[in-house]
Amino acid sequence: MKWQAASGAGLVGIDAAYAPVSNRDHSRCASPIGSLGGSHKARGSTPLLAGTTSRTGKLIIGILALIAEFENDIRRERQQDGINKAKAKGVRFGPKPILTAEVVQKIKELRVEGLTVPEIIRRTKLSKASIYRALA
Repeated sequence: MKWQAASGAGLVGIDAAYAPVSNRDHSRCASPIGSLGGSHKARGSTPLLAGTTSRTGKLIIGILALIAEFENDIRRERQQDGINKAKAKGVRFGPKPILTAEVVQKIKELRVEGLTVPEIIRRTKLSKASIYRALA
């Protein structure tokens, strides 16, 4: 959570990218504000419907945080299902391998021809670590 507060400060700003997503996040965000004697009120909201200035507002914010956490869990489950289906079909994730069998064979041939590692690096445009990995 990114937020700034000082005792006696009239304003506490929370970056929207770090806004509470779950009930636990909301508690971590609101507790320090409350400990400084502050309260939270959503911009443009009515006092009874949002904010921590009333019991009803606290209840509604808590319920909204739980709904947000529930939606996030559903999204995470759907995403994991898609990943599992793709893996079952044989989809490979991540970058494509640089050191294929053909590339390793070519590097070994260049080394047998007497080329130094820096010369092999210049010819193949691979990193020093990749060259040594292929030669191992």
